[in-house]
Amino acid sequence: MNKGWIKKHRKIRDHWLYEPSRPRTRLEAWEDLLMDAAFEDREIAPNNTPVIIKVGQVYSSIRFLMNRWKWSIGKVQRFLKTLEKCDMIRIKTDTGTNLITICNYDIYQSTDTQTDTETIQQRIHKRYKVKELKEIKNSLATKNIMERKSDFVNECKD
Repeated sequence: MNKGWIKKHRKIRDHWLYEPSRPRTRLEAWEDLLMDAAFEDREIAPNNTPVIIKVGQVYSSIRFLMNRWKWSIGKVQRFLKTLEKCDMIRIKTDTGTNLITICNYDIYQSTDTQTDTETIQQRIHKRYKVKELKEIKNSLATKNIMERKSDFVNECKD
């Protein structure tokens, strides 16, 4: 069953099944970013410098993520770059810290009505449908060219 979504409370990290001592999988690291993202705008003051964190943003250092996920610095950097290339996050780097913005955060943080679930699923799959339509259009154009070529060759034979 691949429809709908579940609520997952941030306190799940406190559960005995979470096992904080082992390295995290990529999925767990992604979920960790989602759980760390601000669910409302707030102000923090690292090093006595006020920083506004907006909904869907995570303020963190690579070293903090490295320690939390039990990964090397290089693995954390490669993972974040991969997420960025896949349009899952945007990163703004500043002296040792990163402001990570979760793209489409509202997809992951919403109310739990059936209508919302359907709307979220439509938004998630919309870009894939557009891509599929382009592929179909290109395929039909290629097929059309091949049919015209075949017709031309058959006319020449006659």
